[in-house]
Amino acid sequence: MNLEIAEKRYLQQRAQARMRKISFTLTFNEWLNIWLDSGKWEQRGKGKDQYCMSRIGDIGGYDLGNVFIQSQSDNVKE
Repeated sequence: MNLEIAEKRYLQQRAQARMRKISFTLTFNEWLNIWLDSGKWEQRGKGKDQYCMSRIGDIGGYDLGNVFIQSQSDNVKE
């Protein structure tokens, strides 16, 4: 994994959350550890068979304890 790319992805997600007026309190290390712990980092993306970081019930912010990694197809179903 390339840390420079990971940091870009983190900044992109944080910026997108802000544009959507959703709180984003995860630090880079917290965000990265959630991804790495999921074992899905290499499958991260926007395709239906790829994975994304989601919020529980699609409510609240991107905060520790309120996010998890799931497939894009499951995220769309919600």
